[in-house]
Amino acid sequence: MKRIYLKIIVLTSITIISVASYNYLTDPYGIFRITGEDLAYEPGYEPNQHYAKMRHIIKDKHAWDSFLFGSSRVGKINPALIPGGKYYNMNYSEGVPGEHLADIRIMLQEGLPVKNIIIGLDNTSYAFRPDDHRGQILRHPYDESVFRRIIFQIKYLCAAPRIGIGRYMRFKNNEPLVTFGIPEDGMQDLKKVDAKIESNIEGHLNNERFNEVNDPFSGQAERDYLNLINDTIRDIDEIIELSEAYNFNVYFFISPTHYKFYLQSDPCRFLLFKEKLAQITDYWDFSGINSVTTSNYYYYETSHYRTIVGDLIVCRMTNCSGTPVPADFGVLINSDNINQHVKDQKEKLIAYKAKQSCNDQQRYTGIDRKRSEYAGARDFF
Repeated sequence: MKRIYLKIIVLTSITIISVASYNYLTDPYGIFRITGEDLAYEPGYEPNQHYAKMRHIIKDKHAWDSFLFGSSRVGKINPALIPGGKYYNMNYSEGVPGEHLADIRIMLQEGLPVKNIIIGLDNTSYAFRPDDHRGQILRHPYDESVFRRIIFQIKYLCAAPRIGIGRYMRFKNNEPLVTFGIPEDGMQDLKKVDAKIESNIEGHLNNERFNEVNDPFSGQAERDYLNLINDTIRDIDEIIELSEAYNFNVYFFISPTHYKFYLQSDPCRFLLFKEKLAQITDYWDFSGINSVTTSNYYYYETSHYRTIVGDLIVCRMTNCSGTPVPADFGVLINSDNINQHVKDQKEKLIAYKAKQSCNDQQRYTGIDRKRSEYAGARDFF
């Protein structure tokens, strides 16, 4: 009997060591890599940018003094184009304001010289709670606690190995399609993808991927969404308070989602979010129906705009003179003009025959509970 137990222990140990060794050596999510520069991925696959970027900027804490936060959409904005500081693009998959708030706090505690913070929002900023991403290897945050980071690393090493990941990972010398710029400025390098689009623009405009639209709100109760809006607004308000306490600048903008994604993701709720946001801060709004969001040319698919759109966003916000920006792209919003802005966007929604009725405000009132714990986690890119 003892021999059987011994065999079980030996086999179990060999299995654990083998799995941990494979996960450590391949490290598909970039948890252990020093810089992340040697690996890149084909479109649709990526490392855990949240964890890797936080680790990197803390290690090299005096290289940047300004940071651009947001979801993966913000990854298409070139931080080198933004004046007034040395910017690092801190985008990561499904990044939400509550996570940005936690990251900024860690930056300040670690002594990073924070001068400017720019935060890109969109209609998924209130679709997830920060805790939804805990346990998701792709999106697990960089914890303030060393103990919690170690626990996550152990779980990562012991996770079921992704045998097929080798098909999508490429080493640097193989000239990958996409790199994530973690050791440089945090911006994705999509030059090869853009070159492919420009070589066949007609084919890109009619690509079937533009018929596929994800709805980040499907399967959840309406009350929960509205609580998430309120939670998100509170997180943003806390970031503003932090900027005042630590004397750094903070700016906000709303990314331009493809019109199909915009219409699919309840634009009326999005307008409610914009109204609430305008009560606590000014912001640039690039979303809605405009000449950029209604053209497939400016998008990789319905979820992510191209790098040329990132250039337009920066140019509009900084009033640059080098890049022509469409007149209907980007509006500076404050508490004085938000009502007119919402009215204009409702009219455009009607023109596009949106299925939702934007005049039904009854479902938007009287809902402001305390934050509730959410045990589930959805893997939506």
